[in-house]
Amino acid sequence: MASLKYFWYDEVSRLMHDFFCKEAKDIHNAILARNVRRYKTEKEGVETMCRVSEKIQNMEKAEDVKNLMETTGWSFEQTCDNMKISAEDRPTIKEIMQSM
Repeated sequence: MASLKYFWYDEVSRLMHDFFCKEAKDIHNAILARNVRRYKTEKEGVETMCRVSEKIQNMEKAEDVKNLMETTGWSFEQTCDNMKISAEDRPTIKEIMQSM
């Protein structure tokens, strides 16, 4: 347990601590704290995070659709129907798949 004695003196350990913080006020690194505050509390930052999160979800859906189409031989529409992907999300998913 001797390593615990040095936990807060190591730069990597402090950074690891910061990455696990849920609140910007608990983060030691000023740059990281400022950015966390921006993306979690400021309107522009929250909107940016929502867009990024939506893009990631759509990329994951596109990958799932592609894999299921390959496995089952279903068409794009059949796959989306079975996955219950909404009609409004399908053009985005299709566009992402075409760029894969």
